[in-house]
Amino acid sequence: MKAYWQFTKLSQYGLPVIIFADEPYLTSFGSAFMNISRERAVSALNEVYETIQSHGGLTGTHCCGNTDWAMLMDSRVDIISFDAYEFMDKYLMYWREIKAFLDRGGYLAWGIVPTSPKIMNVSLNDLLKKLNDGIQFLVSKEISRALIRESSIITPSCGTGTLTMEEAERVMALTHDISFAMKNR
Repeated sequence: MKAYWQFTKLSQYGLPVIIFADEPYLTSFGSAFMNISRERAVSALNEVYETIQSHGGLTGTHCCGNTDWAMLMDSRVDIISFDAYEFMDKYLMYWREIKAFLDRGGYLAWGIVPTSPKIMNVSLNDLLKKLNDGIQFLVSKEISRALIRESSIITPSCGTGTLTMEEAERVMALTHDISFAMKNR
């Protein structure tokens, strides 16, 4: 109901609305700390997604750690936001599910820009190389580069609330610069 409330408030502006469920607890899925079945988790997530989608909105879920990505891609979510800086290798292990997710119209939000003090020690070229390596891996698994490009969003790896102002500004600047560089390739 909170997601629906947010959707109705944002819809008043006549612009497309995306409602994200920030789900850091998904990192516990499948462990002793989260005693819930896969089916129940997908059903609960879908209840939120379908409410928003039935009114014309898009949905997303962000998980800043590692999780059972196949479970999330089997849900009805439109956008999956993942920490590509720290966990790209774990996420790309699900390349078959990623292909199916993209084929059904899903979007990947590549959180390639770190949102930790590490931000002060990375360069635009470092991040572009890491992102391109991830994309190339998917291409090597016969996922269309054009599909990946059309279905990708460049984001920070997580929120910037715990960073200094200088670090947060660097996160935003690098996110912009990577997005701009990828659009111009």
